[in-house]
Amino acid sequence: MTVWVVRADGEGSYESAHFYRNTFSIPLGVEQSLADFASRDDLQAHLAQLPRYGDATASRLAAAAAQLWSFAGDIQPGDTLLIPHQVHKVSVGVVNGGYIFRPNRGGHSREMTWRARNMPRYCLGPDLLYVISRMASVFAIRADGFAERIEQFLTEYHNGVATETAEPIYPNTGFPPDWEQYTRDGVAHSILLNFKGRRLVDLVSGLLRASGYNALETEFTSRNRTPFARITAGKGQWGFAKPELTAHIKMSDDGTNRTDWGGASGPDGHALLISLDEGDGQMSPFAAQQRWGPYELAELTIRRYDNLPGDIRRDIPLRARRILIETDQRL
Repeated sequence: MTVWVVRADGEGSYESAHFYRNTFSIPLGVEQSLADFASRDDLQAHLAQLPRYGDATASRLAAAAAQLWSFAGDIQPGDTLLIPHQVHKVSVGVVNGGYIFRPNRGGHSREMTWRARNMPRYCLGPDLLYVISRMASVFAIRADGFAERIEQFLTEYHNGVATETAEPIYPNTGFPPDWEQYTRDGVAHSILLNFKGRRLVDLVSGLLRASGYNALETEFTSRNRTPFARITAGKGQWGFAKPELTAHIKMSDDGTNRTDWGGASGPDGHALLISLDEGDGQMSPFAAQQRWGPYELAELTIRRYDNLPGDIRRDIPLRARRILIETDQRL
């Protein structure tokens, strides 16, 4: 049994993937069955005629043909797919059958038994995040014990246990990582593990102050007894300007408890509702009230990192670097 990463996150060439009840389908950019091609060389010759590959180098054409060929022919029943997809999610499933072309239902398909659907990527351990950040669209992970590592993660995830209890495995896939994606996922993962309760309040206060706000912290309890902290934040000389927003930070570690956010908001109802509980959902960024989870906090942490207090930077150690990306290994 082989573990495969099949990227469907909308950041590469895949426009949209389809997760049917027992099927995973993806466009792949070819409007006919891959079974129509007698060899990988024939497929590569066909790709060279497509507009999307009009200016592609020979190495990119060869990489694209190899990955398409793998999706159709090399992935076998019983193999496991790790599928990063849109809005920072990842799904895991076991392949049940051979390659199918369904032009009216998502394109190129594999029948699946889903082990986990639409998990937040920050739930993965650092080694699994490192693997799915690799800059290729379809590739196999060939490392002793990696299938068992996936199984251990799934058991821990469904049982609500932190993934750090597992022994990490860092296989060499031969593809360079997407460092930006890996950093976003890793920072969100660190926030989830290290910034619960009062530490989450410290992080939000630090981020607001690093963004130019003056922040005053108070604590209160909502009507259903879920502990919260409230931060009133504003700008202006000496902090005497009218408060611009109120941040409500959910301090409960119980992700199953839907809560009443409560409390006062800033002028015109502007408020931040901050929670690490995935079940609390998301709100429109254009609404007067915005809900931030681990990824929103991670994005702001990366942008304001140099101005954050030392204790926060100690728990989220980052180092800036510039890396030359020679080729895009995605389709």
